Amino acid sequence: MIMTQEEFLKRNDIIIVDGEYTDETVVQAFQEGQSNPKIKQLEWEESDGEYWEAITPIGTYSITFDFGVYVALYDMDDAVDGEWRSLAKAKIACNNDFERRVMECLDYE
Repeated sequence: MIMTQEEFLKRNDIIIVDGEYTDETVVQAFQEGQSNPKIKQLEWEESDGEYWEAITPIGTYSITFDFGVYVALYDMDDAVDGEWRSLAKAKIACNNDFERRVMECLDYE
């Protein structure tokens, strides 16, 4: 669980005197310990104009152009939800799926 700076101070009995924190080291440590990581976007490689692939540490995404639509797969067997008429929309769907999988791995406690 991510807590606010105010919650952190209260939980750790840090007192504010005249608008200043009494222990700057603790406040600095709290601020440095907070993170809002950005998830890296997928990097695509095109093979023949009808196949694109993005390899990640947790699996491989692929997009194929087949019968007028773009079909996206994760690790060649799990379909990313849907078929798209544009490559850009298929890539966005894969990025969204990738972000969801990464977020499921994070522990907020």
